[in-house]
Amino acid sequence: ASGAKGFTALAVMSLVEEGVLSLSTTARSLLGADLPLIDDGVTVEQLLAHTSGIGDYLDEEAGGDVLDYAMSIPVHLLSEPEGYLPALDGFPSKAAPGEQWAYNNSA
Repeated sequence: ASGAKGFTALAVMSLVEEGVLSLSTTARSLLGADLPLIDDGVTVEQLLAHTSGIGDYLDEEAGGDVLDYAMSIPVHLLSEPEGYLPALDGFPSKAAPGEQWAYNNSA
């Protein structure tokens, strides 16, 4: 959720500071074959800066009914990170990585 993004960024930047991760590390190198619609060039920095271009399961810009944003995955399946994969997959890119800023709930 939105509130966790700051904590996630803090944790990621701690890993960068420790040399465990780089801002230029690609999401693909971390995800492997999971989420194939994510462009292979998306970097950690772009994920943190909302410039990844990744499609969003909660695309407020598209408009629509609030029920369109309900997750189709039962919440009890979201207790492990792998449970989120089906909810995050299948949304085409909105832009090329680094091309434009767009708030993203999926990234």
